[in-house]
Amino acid sequence: MCKNKLQIDISKEDICRSHPVGRPNRAGKVQLICRFRNWKIKNGIYSKKRCLKGDPDKLFITEDLTGYRQGIISALMDAKRLGHVHSFWTSDGRIFAKATERSSKDLIKFPEDVDRYIPDEMQS
Repeated sequence: MCKNKLQIDISKEDICRSHPVGRPNRAGKVQLICRFRNWKIKNGIYSKKRCLKGDPDKLFITEDLTGYRQGIISALMDAKRLGHVHSFWTSDGRIFAKATERSSKDLIKFPEDVDRYIPDEMQS
């Protein structure tokens, strides 16, 4: 996948560990978690993940986040679905978001940080 889809040449020695997470889905696909030999390899792969956007095999790359940060991502996904957030992403475990395409990125540290994107009349 790295060679063909991301145009990154890595070897088996660049991967310290990898294993499936969970059970295969109906199509027989399973999530994998990988630990790389060093952060440069990980960052190189992670920086090319956009190449997988719209991938016919539906491959994607995400960071392994804590449950706390996954909760923030879930809130951002809801806000994006409602049109309150333009985009969000993670980098080295940190979460960033943009309200519009042209706005500056914000570091999201707490679930309450997502509230600033939601209009007051919609908050409960």
